[in-house]
Amino acid sequence: MGVLAEREFNLAGWGADKKLIEGPCGHCHRAVAFKDPESKACLAFTQSTSHDDYTEERTHYFVMGICPRPKCQEATIVYRLEKRYLSSYGDNESPELLDERIIFPSWSLRADLPDEVPSELRAMYREAATIENLSPNGSAFLARRILEQCLRSHLNQPRGRLADMIDDFIEHETASPTLIELMHDVRQFGNIAGHPARDQAGDWTTVEAAEASYTLDVVAEMLDHIHVRRQRQLAMRQRWEAKKRGEILPSDSESRVIVGGREEPVNTNNALTDDDVPF
Repeated sequence: MGVLAEREFNLAGWGADKKLIEGPCGHCHRAVAFKDPESKACLAFTQSTSHDDYTEERTHYFVMGICPRPKCQEATIVYRLEKRYLSSYGDNESPELLDERIIFPSWSLRADLPDEVPSELRAMYREAATIENLSPNGSAFLARRILEQCLRSHLNQPRGRLADMIDDFIEHETASPTLIELMHDVRQFGNIAGHPARDQAGDWTTVEAAEASYTLDVVAEMLDHIHVRRQRQLAMRQRWEAKKRGEILPSDSESRVIVGGREEPVNTNNALTDDDVPF
């Protein structure tokens, strides 16, 4: 649970009470140094509840980190909630982490989808990711809509049931059986989010944050299968055919290269890059 890493480090001359810990920048998604909650080098509020032989303390931390990279330099604030029990006999327990999440910026840490994905689907995915923790029901419903809209366009079926389109997708694609099952999961969680029903206890069923996150993972994999891999495979095949004919491909200093599955711009000068900036 949480977003802050276990790794701690200190800047020379700061002293032991000024430790820093690593966490993600909410804007550029790179690593940022945050103030350490354990040394209380941040804003903190504690609530105490007394019992017969122990006291329960809940501490709310608001931890801030500033991204040092020249292209970003934005602030990220993490909310962290810890609980611990203080025994009257002195055998106190270590704090238990109950919650830890980025509260500023409010959007999700999920990276944007690649440009090969149609812009309307990328925008919808970003919208769903933004409310992933704020409204899991809304996020799961949007994930289902992404799935249905993508399949309608891909299969050229303006009408029809989503379950039937998934079955049609099976007949026309070489996707793994696992992906097919995952697509049905998205459909079913989307149905829970969009259609009210009561469970056995009489409560209204709802989608939880972990389930909404799961649906977004699935639609991202589906979009990668339908749009990203296909276009990149075609581009690589064109390059292979050109080289087979003995053609010399032009060297473009502004071209982008695929690194670890992501496209990165080629650095053509000796200027300081974001990755050269220390914490």
